[in-house]
Amino acid sequence: MSDLNHELPPATPESRPSFDESGTSEPRRPFREGLPPAFRMRADAHYVEQLDAPALALTIQYVAAHAIDVSDAPGADVPPALAESIKRHGILEPLIVQRNNGTYKTISGRRRLAAARAVGLRDVPCLVHHIGDDKAHALREALGTAAPTTEPAPQSDLAALAEAQMADALSAVMTCARLLSPSTPGLARGVAVDLVQAEVWRACCLVQATRVVRAGVTRAAGCVFPRELAQRVVESAEAERRLRSLSIDTAVTVTDSRPLSGDAALLHHTVSSLLLSTMALLDGVAGAVGGKSVSLDVDAADGRFVLSVAQDRLVFDEPPIDRLAASSQIDTRFVPVALSIVALRRIAEVHGGRVSVQRMGGGTRVSMELPLDVNSR
Repeated sequence: MSDLNHELPPATPESRPSFDESGTSEPRRPFREGLPPAFRMRADAHYVEQLDAPALALTIQYVAAHAIDVSDAPGADVPPALAESIKRHGILEPLIVQRNNGTYKTISGRRRLAAARAVGLRDVPCLVHHIGDDKAHALREALGTAAPTTEPAPQSDLAALAEAQMADALSAVMTCARLLSPSTPGLARGVAVDLVQAEVWRACCLVQATRVVRAGVTRAAGCVFPRELAQRVVESAEAERRLRSLSIDTAVTVTDSRPLSGDAALLHHTVSSLLLSTMALLDGVAGAVGGKSVSLDVDAADGRFVLSVAQDRLVFDEPPIDRLAASSQIDTRFVPVALSIVALRRIAEVHGGRVSVQRMGGGTRVSMELPLDVNSR
């Protein structure tokens, strides 16, 4: 039965109209436990007035992108990676804008606004402050955005594109999960299981590598045994290997039994990221399927540990990889492998080692060299 047909309860003192000094009446709102007395529900009268009136608490509003005035602010360059991310996922962090005399002005988020306009977004999420110019200027200074923003740090574009690929991997997981029902034929269900395992592991590795690129890494004192590290990396890549019909040629030569000094989980994730991204690079490359397409070599001897991931079908030199990590012009095919190399380089530098990228015939070898623990003889 509709609520309109319900019998109304007797009027109570709280629900009777009250008159203010102007002679107008406004129903007194009943007490609602847990809510401020002045809080308006969507069903309350004059709810729409909140959209254009100063409020005690800020709310996210969608404002037309073209309606935000940026004429008094320096022009913002739009990195292609940021534009691509906003095109795919929208603006995830609201802009902070000033509303004064009927106009909107940016306090924070000029670059996001420029990217939104570039990709054709009509509306952008904003935290709107109803304040004057002096307070807006003070807020810009407090947010550290009074001066023109500098070019992003060398790895910011790389990390942003990696996050977009993480989102793609998780989207693939959600799609494959639908094939895990008992009604799905056994072969399809087996392929779906491999896909889920591969995409989840890929996303985990990208998350770890992105964290290293953005936040850096501190020297760790844990023990990592070379043979165990190689075995864990190969096992983690097995689902990916089956799906791509590639073989991994593993050569582990350990004559020095000393461990590495480092974070075992971090090395596992980052080396796996390099192996997975190297395998992905071979998609569509002629002759890449079958045979020993990807190799993982581990050598521990004479106080040093060397791990190499190589393939013999695609060449990329070290200088382009360095520029790839520092440029806004990024070929998305190389994003995961570039991210992995930058992350491994940071790990190696902290632990007194190095990373190199070398041409190997018709392919490329990426090697990481670290010292073995001198205290574990």
